[in-house]
Order: sequence, then structure tokens, then C-alpha cells
Amino acid sequence: MDGVRVGKRIIGAQAPVTIGWENIPRVEGGPVKQFIFTWFQPTMLFALILFWYYAPNS
Repeated sequence: MDGVRVGKRIIGAQAPVTIGWENIPRVEGGPVKQFIFTWFQPTMLFALILFWYYAPNS
């Protein structure tokens, strides 16, 4: 598989490149692990970013 030349580098020639959401596998494991990595972790990350953005400076 030939890669894409970007300047002096060739991107994607040595390793497969994941393009798009359909190529990302589902979370493997039990129901607790699936819940944490599917809902809890992204929600808490989003909440942390919102808190950081809207929290008062003082």
C-alpha cells in the first residue's frame, strides 16, 4: 500500500490508517466495562471541559 506524501514524509505506508468511525471496533468486555467506556468516560470528559470553560476565574 502506497502512502500519501506530505513534504518529505510518506504517511500511511508502514501501518494501516483508520479513517472514519466505522473502522473503530466496539468496546470488548463485560457490561460494566462497556458502560464506563461507552457512556461514563465520554460524559465525564465533556463535563470536565464544560466546567473548565465556565468555572469562575477567582
